[in-house]
Amino acid sequence: MTGRRKDSKSGSGEDAAAGGQLGQLDPEIARLGYEEAVAQLETLVASMEEGEIGLEQSLASYRRGEQLVRHVKALLDKAEVTVRQLSLSEAEQSAP
Repeated sequence: MTGRRKDSKSGSGEDAAAGGQLGQLDPEIARLGYEEAVAQLETLVASMEEGEIGLEQSLASYRRGEQLVRHVKALLDKAEVTVRQLSLSEAEQSAP
C-alpha cells in the first residue's frame, strides 16, 4: 500500500509540475493571447507528429497541448460572449 501512495504522490507531483491535467492552467499559458496560444499549439502538434521525441516528452507535450486547447477555447468563448453583448446592445440602441 505504501508503494501505491508514493506512486500516486509522484503522479500528482508530475501533474502539478505540468500545470495539472484537470487543475488550473499553467500561469505561463494563462498569460498567452489567442494568436500566441494557437501558434504554440501548432508548433507542439508538428513536433509530436514528427515522432522524433521520446515517450516522456510526448506525454509532457500532450499535457501542455491539452492546456493550450482549453485556454484557446476559453478565449474563444469569452470573445463570443463579448460579440453577443455588443450585438444585443446595438440591437437595443437601433430599436424604435
